[in-house]
Amino acid sequence: MRNNVPEPLLRIVLDTNIINETGKVLRRLGKVNSQAVTQRLKDIAHIAEIVQPTTSLRVVRDPKDDAIVEAAVDGKADMIVSLDKDLLSLKVYNNIPILHVIDLLHTLGA
Repeated sequence: MRNNVPEPLLRIVLDTNIINETGKVLRRLGKVNSQAVTQRLKDIAHIAEIVQPTTSLRVVRDPKDDAIVEAAVDGKADMIVSLDKDLLSLKVYNNIPILHVIDLLHTLGA
């Protein structure tokens, strides 16, 4: 606990590549307008810990997903939470479990 402020239940670790890729996917899905996507990305960046990975990995079938593992490793994440099948197929990397969103919800008791 810092200055009597409790630690957050979850710490979100991202890098700018992940934020940019998330924006591309949201825009491609077209469920919300571009302005709303930009606002959501700003909101995410505001609550996340932004890391600049120095680790370079080639461990996921889809090379775009390596950025997620790199951010987790360099950000000292406790877990990776994803819906991505390529990431989930790893199950664990560098002692970092890779969980489906549903598994995280079960872990949290939701």
